[in-house]
Amino acid sequence: MSVLDLSSIELQTSDGRLLFQTAAARFNSGEFTVISGQMAAGKTCLAKLLAGLQACTKGQISCDGRLLRRSTDFRKARIRLSHQNPASQIIGHTVLEELSLGRDSTFALPWLEWAELNERADSDPRDLAFGEQRRLALAIALAEEPTFLLLDDPFLGLDQAFVPKLLRCLL
Repeated sequence: MSVLDLSSIELQTSDGRLLFQTAAARFNSGEFTVISGQMAAGKTCLAKLLAGLQACTKGQISCDGRLLRRSTDFRKARIRLSHQNPASQIIGHTVLEELSLGRDSTFALPWLEWAELNERADSDPRDLAFGEQRRLALAIALAEEPTFLLLDDPFLGLDQAFVPKLLRCLL
């Protein structure tokens, strides 16, 4: 089991407003942690910080005792984030390419089916409806088999029928 530790973390906006601070926090792989709060409380910033996409103002983050400083350190620790806005993650020209993660396209086929995007495999992912983009982003995050999976507002844009499918996959 892997452990993600936060020590004396502080995150401030560029104008110096404190978004949050914590003396210490520990997250264990295989466990679920829900972070909730008011809008604009810094939840997304914290998710980005935990994924190595944003630097903390003070403090440090480590995984299994190794200090995580650069984005490559977070990638090696297999920490992944599925953003609120899936369009911000799209880089591929087709849904299949996006989901293949640089591997042979056969890797993507089960995830394409899971995301219910079989009919859209050759479509430009930017042309998908928001809910479809959301399912694609979730499928990508899950396909990478991360040690730590961060889901920022995971049910946003999903059909009611898809939510139990996502929960079954996470459990």
